[in-house]
Amino acid sequence: MENTFEFIHNNQYSLSIRFYSDGFSFYAYDESAKLLSKKNILVSILSANENAIYQLVNSEIESQLAFKNIRLICESEKYTLIPTDLFTPETASDFLHFEHESEKNEKIIFSSIEEWDNTLVSSIPLHLHNAMEKLYPGINIEHHLFNFLTQEIKTYKKDGLHVLARAKILDILLLKNGRIELLNSFIYNTPEDFTYFVLNVFEKLSLDTETLQVCVYKLAKKTEIKELLNKYINEISFIED
Repeated sequence: MENTFEFIHNNQYSLSIRFYSDGFSFYAYDESAKLLSKKNILVSILSANENAIYQLVNSEIESQLAFKNIRLICESEKYTLIPTDLFTPETASDFLHFEHESEKNEKIIFSSIEEWDNTLVSSIPLHLHNAMEKLYPGINIEHHLFNFLTQEIKTYKKDGLHVLARAKILDILLLKNGRIELLNSFIYNTPEDFTYFVLNVFEKLSLDTETLQVCVYKLAKKTEIKELLNKYINEISFIED
């Protein structure tokens, strides 16, 4: 996949900008949601101030092009999932800070996941929110797991274990009888760490490694992890798109 957007000038295409602790990425998609190109920028963007974030993103050519749809996505391990019938916007902060410490200059965000009658509550740096509100007014930043649940899982929705592999973190989702039974994140450094956390979920929840369907997303070229998972799990598939 080319690391350039030079050939894209069709305003019917869609753009996704994803923010990480160590940088941000641009992804362009055609009308059928096929990935056309991506571009990665390594920079400590989440710790930068509002003006610096604005300048970093706005200086890239992708921000100057017209797109039919634009999505802003931020990765964060600070989140909680609340049944929608218990959630109100006024209680969002209370729910989040029951599990995570409150931080200065944070922006609480929340999104309803209608497929599972849950609301995902999380927080992002306030300066990131302000910079993107200035650059893309009216477009809300989404938590990466909201994107995962409503895009990836909606496409491959089935009971089983769904594992999203990121740079040094894996997110594990368990669907049972069409309901979310578990959603948690773990930091890993080695293929053995990754495999341990997946297998630990099997052990703690008394799941069957012979029959439970496991889908692992975005492992790309991490073949050692794939080999280890294949060794211990019978029904496993790897999804890269």
